[in-house]
Order: sequence, then C-alpha cells, then structure tokens
Amino acid sequence: MIDIFRNVDGVEKVVCSVADDNATLKKAIMGADEIVIDVTVDSVLNVLVSDYIRFEGIVYELNRDFEFNQKSEVEYQYSFVFEHPLYRLLDKLYLNKLSKKATFTLTGRLADFVGLLIWNINKTSENMEGVDAGWSAGDIPTTDYKTLTFGLINCRDVLTKLASDFGVEFYLKNKEINFVNHIENKTGLVFSQGKGKGLYTVSQKNVDTGNAITRIYPIGGTQNVPPYYRKSLVFDATVDGLFVHDEKRKLEGAYFPASSKITPTATTVDQTQVYSVSNGKLALKNSAPADLPAGSYAIDFTELSIKMASRYRPGNDYIPVNVNIDVVVEVYYKGTNIVGARRTIVKSLKNVNIVAVGNGWTYLDTKETFDITTNDLSGGTTLCLDIYNLDGTPYMNRIDVSCEGKSSIWVERIRYNTSIQLLSGINKGNEYQCLYYPEVSGRKNVIKLPEGSSVSTGDSYTIGNILKSKVPTDYFSEPNADQTVESISCVDENGHLILPEVYIENFSEYSKIVERGVEFADIHPSFVSAVSSASGNNNSIIKCSEIDFDIKEVAVGSEARINFLTGDLMGKSFSFQWNNEKKEITLVEQEDETALADASGKKPTIPSTIKQAKVTDEFNFTGLILPNSYVTSAIDRLRKAATAWLDFHCRKRIKFDLNIDYRYLRGKRMVLPGDLVTLKVQEHNIDKVIRVISVDRRIKTGELTCVVSNYLDEKWEKKIEGQISSMQTTVNGGGSSSGGGSSSGGSTDNGLSKDIRVNSPKTGHIETGNTLKKGLTYEQIFRTMLYKPEPATFLGKISTANDVEIGSAKGTLTYIANQKDNGALFEGYYMNDDNVKTLLVFSDPDSKGDMTATRVLTGFIEKNETYKAFADFEANETDNLPALSLTSTISVNARRKWFAGTANAIPTDSPSVRSLPSSGFMLSTSFRFSVQRGVKRIIFCFPAEYSLTKLVYDGVISGIVIPIGQIKVSTINEVSGDNGKLPIPYTCCAIVNDIENLQDATDNYTVNLIKS
Repeated sequence: MIDIFRNVDGVEKVVCSVADDNATLKKAIMGADEIVIDVTVDSVLNVLVSDYIRFEGIVYELNRDFEFNQKSEVEYQYSFVFEHPLYRLLDKLYLNKLSKKATFTLTGRLADFVGLLIWNINKTSENMEGVDAGWSAGDIPTTDYKTLTFGLINCRDVLTKLASDFGVEFYLKNKEINFVNHIENKTGLVFSQGKGKGLYTVSQKNVDTGNAITRIYPIGGTQNVPPYYRKSLVFDATVDGLFVHDEKRKLEGAYFPASSKITPTATTVDQTQVYSVSNGKLALKNSAPADLPAGSYAIDFTELSIKMASRYRPGNDYIPVNVNIDVVVEVYYKGTNIVGARRTIVKSLKNVNIVAVGNGWTYLDTKETFDITTNDLSGGTTLCLDIYNLDGTPYMNRIDVSCEGKSSIWVERIRYNTSIQLLSGINKGNEYQCLYYPEVSGRKNVIKLPEGSSVSTGDSYTIGNILKSKVPTDYFSEPNADQTVESISCVDENGHLILPEVYIENFSEYSKIVERGVEFADIHPSFVSAVSSASGNNNSIIKCSEIDFDIKEVAVGSEARINFLTGDLMGKSFSFQWNNEKKEITLVEQEDETALADASGKKPTIPSTIKQAKVTDEFNFTGLILPNSYVTSAIDRLRKAATAWLDFHCRKRIKFDLNIDYRYLRGKRMVLPGDLVTLKVQEHNIDKVIRVISVDRRIKTGELTCVVSNYLDEKWEKKIEGQISSMQTTVNGGGSSSGGGSSSGGSTDNGLSKDIRVNSPKTGHIETGNTLKKGLTYEQIFRTMLYKPEPATFLGKISTANDVEIGSAKGTLTYIANQKDNGALFEGYYMNDDNVKTLLVFSDPDSKGDMTATRVLTGFIEKNETYKAFADFEANETDNLPALSLTSTISVNARRKWFAGTANAIPTDSPSVRSLPSSGFMLSTSFRFSVQRGVKRIIFCFPAEYSLTKLVYDGVISGIVIPIGQIKVSTINEVSGDNGKLPIPYTCCAIVNDIENLQDATDNYTVNLIKS
C-alpha cells in the first residue's frame, strides 16, 4: 500500500492509502521523474492538489488535478501523477536578481546561473517571491564564461538550457542540483535473450529522422576576428638601390609598433624666459645640431610648459584668478637665409587656477612633425618656438598674466626597425632586417635593405612587424598558392573563425558522407584574465600584468571594450584608456543602464562607490585584433570542440526498447537512467556498452522496461572503462552482484604472469620505462593508467580579513581536511595560548570528502598574530601514499589607520578623528584621499610616529605641491583603534581649500610621510 499525505496547519496527516499494484515509477535522464498510480476503489477518495507521497526518501507531490472515471456508485477509477520536486521549478520564472525582470542577458559561468536559479526558487527574506524552500547546489563543474539571454523562461526550462549551452547534463538529489559532463554509471550488467540472460524482448528504433553525420564544417564566433585573417598582406617590390617600396601600398609610421621606433638622434638645451602676455610673444630658441640631414623629424614637447601668475594691473599684489587660455605654440626652423614654414599647435587649457608665481608648470604634452629639405640647411639650423595667447590681449581689464616658458625638445629622425621576407623570386624565403623611413635622401615611405641583400623589382614580400589593424583593408588580397607565408586562411566571408583544413571527418560507424555546418559561437580569439590592482577614483584605474600586447596597436578603431565577467561590474562593458608602459586601464565613466533613475530621470554612473572593479575580478576584451598566438589558440579550441561534436554525432541515431526479466535482477543493483549496460543481440552482430536513457518500473513487482541508446558522448577514459567492463563481463559469463561480490562465472583475473617493461609512449599515468610487476591485476593496471592517487589536503581560513585595525574583535578559524587517497585522518590539533595541545573536532565527510572543524578566537587584536594548526593522515600502502603531517598557517596583521575628509572644525579628540569620512590602513608611507571641490577645511590625520614630508594636490591643476608652511599641524594625544582599544598620539593636519566649486568635481590629495 501507498500512503497519501496532506499537510494541515503544519501537521502531516494520512489522507488515505491506495494499492501499489498499478504504481509505476517513470524516470529519464534530464526528463520525467514521476510516479503514476492507477487504482480502482469502491468509494470516493478525498485527495487534493498538493497532497503527496514518499518514495525512497523523496516527497512526490500531486501538482495537478487527477483523472477519474466513475463507473458506478461503487466503482471509481483514479489516475494520480505524483511528481518529483523537479516539477516545482515549472512554477517559477527565472528573474534577474537586480532588475527583477524576466527578460535579460547575463554573463557568467555555469555555477553563476545555477546560483541565480536557486535564489529564484527559494523563498527567503531576500526573495519573498520564491515558491519553495530547501534548494541547493551540489557538484557544479568549472566552465568558461558564456553570455546567455533569457526571456520569460521558467526555472525548469533553465536547467535544460544550461545543459545544452554548456554541453553538460544535470541530475537531482532530492532538491540538490548537480551537473556533470555525462551521467554514466558502470554496472557490469549484460542483457541478451535466452533463459536466465535477463531479456524478454528487444526492438531497435531510430531516435529521430536524422542520420549519422560524418563530415562537418565548423565555424567559430566573430568577436576579435578581423576580415584580413582570411587574406594575405603581401607587398610587390619596386627596388632603387638598397631602397624598396610598393607603389600601391604606401607605408606610414602608424603602421609599425611604437616599440620599433629608433631612439632620438639629437636633443636641445633648456631655455627659460619670463614675459607678459601684453608684451607680446615668448620666444624659446633652441639650438639644434648644425648639419641636420634632410628628412622627416619629430619634436616631442613633453617638457614644453608654461607657468603663470596674475595681479592687479595698477599694483603688484598677486591674487588668485581662474581663466581659460588658448596657448599657441609655433614651431619653425631657421637656416642662414631662410625661415621654414611654421607649424601651429593650439593647446586649450580650461579652468586654469593661477594662484601665484611658482605655482607649478602646466605641461602642454604634444607632438608635431616637420620636414627639412636640403636647400634649407645652409649654415646650420636653429629650431624656434613662440608661445603666446591666441589673441595676444589681456584676459580682464584689470588683470594681466605673466608667464615663464621652458622647453626641452627632443629632435629625432623618424625611422623604425622592421624586417621583410621574400615570397617569390630567386631569393624566395630569405629574410632581411631593415629600417623603414618616412623620408630619407629624397625618397618617401621606403624600406632600406642591409648591405649584401638581394631583392628584385617584381618580387613579393611580407613585412614582419607591421600592424595589420592599422593598415587599410584594400591592402589585403586573396592568398596565392605560391605565397606560403601568408596563405593560411582562418576566417570565412562572414567573419567567422574557421579551421585551416576547413572540415573534419569521422566514418567510424557510418561509411556514407553526410555533411553539416556547425557554429561554435563562443570560440574566438580571446583574452581572459583578472584585475591585479585597482586604484583611482572609484577604482577606475586597474592593472593586469598578464596583458602581453599593446592594446593601442591591436584596437579596431574606437571599438575596444573591456567586459567584466565577475564582481560588482559583472556584465558591464566599458570604453577605456590604455597606458601600455604601466599596463594600466582607465575605465571611462558611463551611465548604469540597470539602475533606477532619480526624480529628474537621470541614472547614476559607474564605476561608483557601490559598483567598482576589485582585485581578482575577471574580464575579457572585445573590439581587438589579438596577436597571432591567440588566434592559434582559438583555432585549436575550435578543432577540439568540433572533433568532440562529431565523435558524438557520427554514431548511428538508434535506440533500443528493452523488456527486462526483473527476476534476473534479483541480487543485483536496480537499473536506473544513466547506467551503462552491455547489450548483446547475436543475430544482428550487436555487442556494445550502451546507456540507459529511461526506465518504467512497477513499484510492487519490479517489472522493468527501459530505453537504451548509443547516442551519447563518451569520454576516452569512460569508453575504455566501459569496454573493459563489457569484456570482463563477457569472459565471466554475467554481471556482478549489487554488493560488488564475485561474478557468476568461474574465471578470475590472476594478473600478469611476468614483469613487463613499458616501451610504448606514455599512456595515461603510465610512463615509458615503467615496470609493471608480475601479479599486477588488470584492474590495478587500468587504475594506474587512468587515475593518479591524490594526497590528503588541509586548509584553513579566518572569518576576518588578513589586515585588520588594531582593536578589532578576533574572528573564527575554519579548517577543512580531506583525506583524498591517503589513509584516515589520525588527528587534528593546534597549540593554545598556553602551548597546550588542543584537539580539533571534525565533522563527518560531506559528498566531496571535506571534514570541517572550527576554532573560535576570543578578545581583540592588539598585535600581529599567527595561528597554526596541524593534521596527521595515515598512509595508504595500496596506492603507495606515505603518512602525511600537514600544517595550516594563517596570519593576521594589526594595522593603524589614517583618517581624512572635510570638517567644520579641526578634530581635538578620538571620536572626531574617527568620524572623518575617509580612512585606510597605514600600509606604506603615503596615502591618497578625495574630497568634493569647494571652499572648505580639509583634514587628514595619521599616527604621530610619522612626519609629513609633502602634500600634493590634483584637481583644477595637477601636481601642485602645497607648501608645508601653509598646513596647520596639531597633535591629539589619544586616538583609539577599533572598539576604543589601545589609543596612541596622532598628528592632525588642516588646510583651507579656497577654490570655488565651479563644477561638480573631485579634488585629490596625496600625503607623503616619513617614519620617525
């Protein structure tokens, strides 16, 4: 009998009991999991939706109205369908956690999407719209990131979508969601027809109308894949002595990496002159070498600068003033009898705050090129600069601006290191190291060959370090069979990544050619890494040391984007600025599209104090043309994915319906979906290991029918193990018992009859040269080949950060031990404050084998502390693993803090210091803080053991050093740590910022200290 229950006001009651004669469990891989009960009774059954039964420890619920047929007043036929908790997922839409919308796009790993599903289904204080409780995540494999779009889809269908998109399969343990590559469980069961062989009937059917596929044309994605990957960049030589060029494909300096540029050949001396705007121009004459040869040159003005001061015209008192200035720099050169054409640069400086003479240099930081011809060089050359205001007039009637100017100008001939390789001609294959000149000896855009090289007009060649992303697309051509260097094609006409070999084949089960095209949209050249440091306003400046290319050189126009895959900015894509020397990315502030607008309809911007990049946040790039190594890696991944796809789809698309003799299974394990069994049909030459797809089992008698199919993807290791299992089962004459005892046949594995020295290539974990000893069983051999024993692990973590403020409460230590393949955990312990050995009490192992113990610390942090714990594991002689003694060491650093911000009054005690809005740990002898621009008192405080050496202001003007004499300094005798603990003297510094709040902006201050 089967009891049907109902929950009444929290109390479980039996509603009725029904016969189990016609109760059937229907279960399939990633499909049905329900119990159907057909029953005939002589009275009405009081059964309602939400009533439930229990089967094998799981609650199966009646989620829909049952079917009935009233034959008479004393005969009622009912059909109930009780469903696994899996079906509860049908009742809940999959919503975005932030926006609560059912249509959204999200980037993440498989675990991220499963976590969101669990958040959706569970009703908690954080999600009152949940419809159930008790759901959790079990084993979830680590995957690559994917960007998926969801639209009005329920949580049950999300499981199917995730399985499809990530190429995995899911199964449930009650309400625990698990994913694996493939649900496969070896059983050793063999089914064939005949007395005592377990099979009544077998029928073969097609899975669908499709056929096995034997040839595929795989294509990848289009991101970071430029059109020219499928074309050649080949130049046709026109030769003039040692100079070579292509008349149709003219070169420019921008086509070469900045790192290949030759260092400057001449410099000038500094010149400084004071002048007033009203008095005209400031001329800085810089003497260059007397005999500059003709050619193209560049002037680098990174040291060209001006500084200004203002005053009332009638008197000499300087006053602060804020002006907009358009500074003009005119560059020209002067020979004995001729002045060259002027090059004019206008640099607009907005909101320049001029406070006094000596307030710091304003750098113009720009570059200009100019040409010198042979006729201009008589008697030497002088480079001249004139700096003046755009209209040459005072800025205000009563104010003038006096300025100083200085320049340190680098003069250089423009040239670049490069190389060429010949693709045709008598010297085909030769490679020469060369120099590219924009102009030299009257020639423009030429490559100079080394002495002794041989190139002829009409030869074709490639240029080694040319930046293909910068070259016009019409320079590229379809590959020629003779151009072996540039002829590899890896992109189709629509911009998809393709294999150089175009297609792959597999005729292992089917000899007919059947072709398909398959797209793997997520496979493309990609760079994925993590933030190694974050700084600046709202962590807008991030670094990543793993970026091994210059983004400026591989960016496609202005399309470069950084896309965050984890963290507060997950799913966000930013424009950015790149500093290759520092490997530094500066995020461009943008509107947060997912945030709610304020009353004026304006949405907040990101990065912000709430949403910002943090160390370990992962990201990738789009809009880049990545170096060839990334393209090669993507092609390898495309080939691997396509091969795995074809290995699966090349199999015949057939399935078998089996009617199994349930008596054959007595004393053996029950057949479940995912089990691997051996099917033998001698008349049709079928003898193969095959997977159970679904089962129908009568609960009372155990009568069983099931569907098995060879349409599954087998990993190599699992396929080998399955074949071994099939072979041993065939030799032994049957399957093994459910308890793992001896097989029903009489054959045994007596092991190797003599030592075998391995001379084959490495196979699994068996190395060439290893010796397999006499007596080693086949099971031991294959275990050695396919599995490497893992030693025990012992890890510790603390509930606090590793850097904490002095006075913080101590945290809790958690230790996780896992014996893996070692022997049992003998003991775990730590030495307490009195140096007495104290045992750790571990929990029972969880599903992963982890055992957990905790140590609760008491008191407050007063100094740096280190906590050690120890775990001893026994040896495992079978797997040759010795006994292990492992140590976990956790250190906590006790830190003092600095405090800063704005205040109406100078702090005089600990509470007023600690109430300042900005603070941080004293990790070095400098710190940086920000305040909102405006006239206000700026305060910063630090432990008195440090002394102030410099205060730098970055705001209206960058890099201003504020004189120490303008800073009011005082001492506060006692400023406490956290929780009012361990006070020490602090130094308090105050300045008044008198800059008007001209716009909604932030001022930054950098404090430099020295430790006494």
